[in-house]
Amino acid sequence: MHEKSRGLAAFLPLQGARNLVWLVAVLPLGCGSLLTFKFAVADLLLRQNSFASVARAVALDPGNASYHELLAEHLAEAGSDPSGELAAAVSLSPLDSHFWIRLAFQQESDGRLDDAEHSLNQAVAVDRTFGPKAAMTNYYFRRGDELRFWKWAGAALEMAYGGMNSIFRLCWLMSPDEAKTRLIMPSRHDVLVSYLYFLLERREVAAAGPIAVRAVHLADAGDVTGLLSYCDESIGTPNSSALDVWNTLCRRKLVPFETLDPAAGRIVSNGHFETLPTGRGYDWRTTEAEGLSFAPVSDGMELRLSGRQPGESILLAQRVPLHPGQQYRMTYTYRAIGAAVVSGLHWEVRTTASPHALLAGSPDLVAGEDWNTRHIDFNADDNDSAIVELSYGQVTGMPRWDGVAVLRFVSIEPIR
Repeated sequence: MHEKSRGLAAFLPLQGARNLVWLVAVLPLGCGSLLTFKFAVADLLLRQNSFASVARAVALDPGNASYHELLAEHLAEAGSDPSGELAAAVSLSPLDSHFWIRLAFQQESDGRLDDAEHSLNQAVAVDRTFGPKAAMTNYYFRRGDELRFWKWAGAALEMAYGGMNSIFRLCWLMSPDEAKTRLIMPSRHDVLVSYLYFLLERREVAAAGPIAVRAVHLADAGDVTGLLSYCDESIGTPNSSALDVWNTLCRRKLVPFETLDPAAGRIVSNGHFETLPTGRGYDWRTTEAEGLSFAPVSDGMELRLSGRQPGESILLAQRVPLHPGQQYRMTYTYRAIGAAVVSGLHWEVRTTASPHALLAGSPDLVAGEDWNTRHIDFNADDNDSAIVELSYGQVTGMPRWDGVAVLRFVSIEPIR
């Protein structure tokens, strides 16, 4: 054979081998591209979200559980049985509780209650979080199975991380006896405070008391607002636990005040005005109005009136705990400087219950250079709390007072 022919013959087998290697290398890439293209088309069809487009998406990507679930929704809307597609979804993704829950709902709708319970149990088995337990709670609520409802409601709240109001609402719908709901509350401050807000929004102040007392011992700084809201709503109401909650907040240093004890004469919070009024619980509340301002000073708290303040208003107030039937003495120290000697400022003690009957009142504070200490005596009668108010009333025949009053100290003590 010619030398050149021998070289070509040797080359051809080698070239064929190289082509085979190239095909082996490139073919998977081509198949991958085809699969990627197919999945992209399926996704595009899914986004069109019509019965026909979703069915075509399932045909292109039959291994996608979410596609089967969406097709099931279209079948249900069309009046067809979606169970087969939902069963396919759980078969493809058996560790996803969402598909088990959706299947259970369909089975319940079809009256297949044993199958529905089985599916919900599967959801709980693969997912120990809040969702499956909440689904169980809803299921037994719809079935009217109170025993199992309370079991799963408690289990759901143990794992709750949000959306707890839906469980609370079901509890109150299942039974108006709040004690049953209280019994399943876990010892988690976030759940207890969430339930406290729920009760306060429903104006269930009496039911909120035991929850607030329990929550305050577990609370952190983020829970203080809810607990103070309970105090704000419940002070002066029958069987209020506001004082217990307030004192626990004080003992745990979650609020910057000392505990209160009417029997021991610790009745006024922030009596030296060391902290600007917070307006919460048993602390002072101030009024925001034109011509009126408050500021801390070394001697206490300064109250400045510009002469443009309202002619009649409550400037400062605090709700205080009392012992019914006890005689008390309120002591206050102040200094006032103004254009007129008689300021129109005066202290009043009133009942917390409407119509806020007057228990005692002081003469008008008078302006001068010196500090003044005065007293008011009053009887608590049958009240376990009262409101102490510093009010302003324009003096008849005089312009509105323009001046500054510094409040140094306020206290209330039992008269022995």
